Amino acid sequence: MIDVNRALFRGLYAATVAIMEFVGIPVDMVLFAVLMSRWEDLRERLAARARMRFPRTFEGTSFSEDGFAWYLGRRGYWWPTLPGGRLALDSDTFDEMIEWYPEFRFLRDTRWMLRQTSRTKLADAIGKDGRNRAGLKPFSTKTGRNAPSTSSFLLAAPT
Repeated sequence: MIDVNRALFRGLYAATVAIMEFVGIPVDMVLFAVLMSRWEDLRERLAARARMRFPRTFEGTSFSEDGFAWYLGRRGYWWPTLPGGRLALDSDTFDEMIEWYPEFRFLRDTRWMLRQTSRTKLADAIGKDGRNRAGLKPFSTKTGRNAPSTSSFLLAAPT
């Protein structure tokens, strides 16, 4: 049996979401242009900070598995490996290893931030009119909440 009141409420909400998606979110384009002009420098500074704490772990803004292996060996740390012998670098492994080596939290967070902060993703998310428009994907979760893409909806982007 359909609960008519809930169905009507969801319909009203869907109409409201459509308006929000159409209107978009205004973006300060002057500030955004300044941010984009310094974007790679900001990413490089983040990687440089990680290199200071964990030598050889980044080449530019790319994580170096060989450099990380060197660092682990230098410190005498054990790290799980995959069947082929390479280091297991998935987020679950990092989360488990942070229990043993809490200092790797910063390294894990830096890797994540650098992967999530691609210039093209941010620039493509803003229209020529200076508004960010993205599908909010209402009712997408088990609990019926919105689930917008973190790469196209600025308010859901990594912080």
